[in-house]
Order: sequence, then structure tokens, then C-alpha cells
Amino acid sequence: ASCNGVATIKPTQGRVPSFSPSFTRERPALAQLFSTQGPITRSAEDCMLALDAMSQSDWRDPNQVPATLHYADDAHPCAVALAEVPPDMDFDDTVREALASASEHLTRAGYQVTRVEMPAMDRLMPLWCDLVLHELASLTGQSMLANASADFHTVWQDYTTLFPPPTDNGVLEAMAERLSVIRQWLAVLERYPIVLAPVSTARTPGPRGDLDYPDGAGAFLNRQLRFTTGINLLGLPSAVVCSGVFDGMPIGVQVIASRFREMRSLHAAAAIERGTALDWPALWRDRVASGANPAPA
Repeated sequence: ASCNGVATIKPTQGRVPSFSPSFTRERPALAQLFSTQGPITRSAEDCMLALDAMSQSDWRDPNQVPATLHYADDAHPCAVALAEVPPDMDFDDTVREALASASEHLTRAGYQVTRVEMPAMDRLMPLWCDLVLHELASLTGQSMLANASADFHTVWQDYTTLFPPPTDNGVLEAMAERLSVIRQWLAVLERYPIVLAPVSTARTPGPRGDLDYPDGAGAFLNRQLRFTTGINLLGLPSAVVCSGVFDGMPIGVQVIASRFREMRSLHAAAAIERGTALDWPALWRDRVASGANPAPA
């Protein structure tokens, strides 16, 4: 969504039911834990409509949570934490500008924006890798590597070199620490019901952004996409909307809310969209006319 200038919502884990009759066996535990389904749409308002439809009950998913979707204060302006970017991450000026622009749009809409240092930012990637890479290495990694491209092997090597898969005890410890980190973020969200953060701290990458990164794909993930991977780890709802076009490329921002407050996130995202006021059909026509990108088949 961020790379293409459209909107999305990654709901709280358990909001949208998931079931595929084509599965030959159930997914392993961590794949179930991190599984989320959400819409990608033209606008935040369309996301609201789509999420309402997608979150209807389905008994085939035992992990679905029948939580309230709409709250009376969803559209009320509130305090917003503008997440500080850790100094060890790549932080491009265009992303800094996109975040500043989104902050201004929220302020004009009545939100109160404050810079906040988010907790445990140095632990998000190690915990994600401890959990996800361990399960992949233990259960599906070898079959994936046996059928994968050379590029996949390169990425796998980069990830496992940067964060070697832990022992079984290490996985249990990571599960325990994950809960502690979620609690720390929820404490921030009690004071600031919205967190505004980058999707990527660098410019929208090209098709080989991770493979061609000088220090490897693992470092690319850690230094540019830690906020996205981290929010996946924590299972918090996050909307993404475009906050501007820079050198012809859209840059999205994340609007993160507390558990099961997707609509609060989407209303704030809609305020950013209204402030940005991009005419996407005109931008697309101009891009096609210039030959920069052919029209899709």
C-alpha cells in the first residue's frame, strides 16, 4: 500500500477470521499467531467499509475475537505520539518530510501531536526473527530452500546470519518477552491513542531494494522496515495512507492504534488523506503520458 499510494488496514490479530479449505494441514503455531487479513483500498474510508464486511463472524476460525468494531469516539481527535526514529536506522529526508506533513494534517484536524520515543525499539527485530525464523527453520525452511530461487537463498542467509535462529528455550523466552513489549506499547497508547510512524524510514525501494542493500537483506529489514515488522510482531492495528509524492514516488505513513481500535486508526488516516488531497487519477494519467510507467494490462 505504501509503495503504491493506496490505503490499507492491518487489523488486530483475531479481528478478521481466516480459513482456507485448500490447506492440507493446519498452519504451525507462530504462523497462526501472526496471521492477519485486511483490505487494500483506494482510500481510508473504503477501508472502513471493507473491514466492516470482512470482520463478520466465521466459526471456522477459532482464533477470531468477536470484539466491538465501532466506538463512539472513533472520529474524535485525540493525542498522537509521533514516533522518534532510532539513530541506528536509515532515515531519509523525504520520509521525515512525509511524517511532518502527516503531523500537520492531523494537527489541523484537531489532533495533538507530540514526539515520543517508543519503547523497546531495539528488541523488535530480534524478537521477530527469534520467533519467525525458528519456526521456518524447524518446520518449513528446508522444503522452501529446496524449491527456492538463488535470491531467496541469499535473503535466507542474510536473515539467519544477522539473527541466528534460537534454541527451543530461546523461543519460549522470546514469547514471554514479546508480551512484555506489547504491554509497554499499550502503556504508551493509553496516553496517546494514536502512534504516527513510518512504514519504511527510507525512500520507496526499487524491486531489488533488499537484495542490493550493501549490508544484506537482514540489515535492510532492520534499518528501514523495523516499524512495519515490529508492529506485525506486536499484533497492533495499523492503517497506512499516502502522505505525499516525492520524486514521483508515493510515501506512506502508519497510523497505529491500541488493540481492536481499527476504526480510530482509520479515522485519523482519513484526516491525513483529506489534508494531503492528492488527485490520484490525474497523477496516474500524467505518469502514463510521460512514459514513466506504462498502463497496466
